[in-house]
Amino acid sequence: MLAEKNIRVVVRGAGDLASGVIAKLYRSGFEVAALECEKPSSIRRTVSFSEAVYQKEVTVEGITAKLADEENAEDILAEGNVPVLVDPEGEWIESWKPQIVVDAILAKKNLGTRMDMAEITIGLGPGFEAGVDVHAVIETKRGHSLGRIYYQGTAIPNTGIPGKIAGYAKERVIYAPVEGTLRSCAAIGDAVKKGQMIATIGGYPVNASIDGILRGILPDGFRVREGFKMADIDPRPLGGQECSSISDKARCIAGGVLEAILYLRQGRDRKNGAEKPEFSLISMLKIRPEKHRLIAVVGAGGKTTLIYELARELKKAGYRAVVTTTTHMYKEGRYGFVPVGNGVSGEKLTGVSPEVPRGMLETYDVILVEADGSHGFPLKCPASFEPVIPVETDLVIGVAGASAVGKSFREKCHRFETACQSLGRLPEDLITEQDVIRCLTEKFGQKKNVDCEYRYVVNQAEVLSKKQMERLLYFQKSQTDIGVVISFSMERWYNS
Repeated sequence: MLAEKNIRVVVRGAGDLASGVIAKLYRSGFEVAALECEKPSSIRRTVSFSEAVYQKEVTVEGITAKLADEENAEDILAEGNVPVLVDPEGEWIESWKPQIVVDAILAKKNLGTRMDMAEITIGLGPGFEAGVDVHAVIETKRGHSLGRIYYQGTAIPNTGIPGKIAGYAKERVIYAPVEGTLRSCAAIGDAVKKGQMIATIGGYPVNASIDGILRGILPDGFRVREGFKMADIDPRPLGGQECSSISDKARCIAGGVLEAILYLRQGRDRKNGAEKPEFSLISMLKIRPEKHRLIAVVGAGGKTTLIYELARELKKAGYRAVVTTTTHMYKEGRYGFVPVGNGVSGEKLTGVSPEVPRGMLETYDVILVEADGSHGFPLKCPASFEPVIPVETDLVIGVAGASAVGKSFREKCHRFETACQSLGRLPEDLITEQDVIRCLTEKFGQKKNVDCEYRYVVNQAEVLSKKQMERLLYFQKSQTDIGVVISFSMERWYNS
């Protein structure tokens, strides 16, 4: 037990997967209440606390849930049971003030859960974005990532096809062929044969789609619309307990929820009980790892540092990231990452061809590519053959170093001839804050050949005076591109 009896959790939804979460948190010592709709449509009713809405009381794996209202919910909790309230809109959350809210409705969209509902909010499956709607999202799709926690981004999008069990996917789920009232002819736990009638809807027969065990079916008398999910057949040879116990999928998801709660609470228990603001490039640059899977970094003044910092954050968030290059980069990695190249020349890796990085997505979640060279200069304008952006890149990030400001183009700009021609300057002219922003946001600079989403970073902000910073931010605000001014060496950011 975690001795967390004073920590209250509201779980929105009480179907079979939500019930796995409820049971896990209950046994871990949290005070748990569930919210349901007036007519729950849980298929696996024998392992769903939502049945309390119909039966007034239900027990799953030794845990009892009772139908409640605002007046007796506290009494039910005091008895050591789980109150289930009919509250589809979640209005009770505001008055009960739980520390944690878990949205386990599994509607494939957000039905009103907000990050400000509680200290910690967690969403299950697609429809939520961590860092925007909720603090964390738990993967619900069967497969390698089931139960995975996303602290940034979203779960795998819904395909509309159930996950495979024993080789069966869509075939094992039965949908109502017509609209009407369901009358069951078989009970949960019964062995059924393909073609056997398991229910009728308005007199229309509904037959088993495969051989197996009827693992779930809607309650007798439930009014369904055509195409509504109404039953589930498990093709595996079951041992007899599976229809009355929480599933492997529900337990895995519940484990992800508990881990996310402990992780997020740990962050809130820092000094003086206040949460320390986290330095997050992923958040500031609005990177969505499920969408921005191939990221190319170009420019000068901090590309390699940016790449490894992003790799570190992605790994911390549970993503498999890899670092590579289409030009050259130092062969030594950072934070346990070893860059992938096409060979070694002295201290540097030689780059892979632009077609290679996209194929690496079969193995990794996010590919970070150094796609430009700068010979150590803080500012760059690319030549005709630069940068080497990989094929089908999802996001390009341009980088420049603030240490170029106040120095001449000849001294601090790689390809200064190209820069001076594009900017209408002379090699001995001093680089201004506006020059830096223009190199980052115009097509002659880091946006050259960019036909996907774009962000930019101004690094080395610690070298700027207050006036220089104000001028830099002034010119930045005139741009529509997302950009940040930052100091990697001091872990300090100035805007996003």
